[in-house]
Amino acid sequence: MTIAEYIASQLFEHGVRFVFGIPGGPSIPLLEAFRAAGIEFILTSNEASAGIMADVSGRITGIPGVCHSTFGPGATNIATGVGGAFLDRSPVIVFTSEMDDNMINRIAQMNIDHQKLFEPITKATYRLSTSNYAYVMESALGLCRDGYPGPVHIGLPSDICEKEAHAMPVTG
Repeated sequence: MTIAEYIASQLFEHGVRFVFGIPGGPSIPLLEAFRAAGIEFILTSNEASAGIMADVSGRITGIPGVCHSTFGPGATNIATGVGGAFLDRSPVIVFTSEMDDNMINRIAQMNIDHQKLFEPITKATYRLSTSNYAYVMESALGLCRDGYPGPVHIGLPSDICEKEAHAMPVTG
């Protein structure tokens, strides 16, 4: 099982059937894992729309609304919908593709610090790694609905999705 397949299995187990967003090259394995798990990826016209759709979906159903964007400008655009989810207390998980660990501190096109961007408009922000992915998914799925609901951000390094997952999916 890959980390992408683990993420998809956890989302499906928690009732997620739709993810809204804009794909990019690094997210293709994740989109394939969503499809295989029975989660439909809804292509949106822009990232802000994806965030808004996840906000409304989560608010109406109580099931975490999930959205995805690519690096840099994609992340800044999706922040509009995430900010709305924060203010309206909607359970949302927002995934953003990020530079891999080798590129994170280098000057590169579209490289911004996604954790700093999302910190003021989410309940928590994480950067996924091979050592924390099970904890992050469990935490995010609980935290977005705990107390006052709200969005949780998960940054996905561009090389993480195809790495092997060692944790077994939690089933409810």
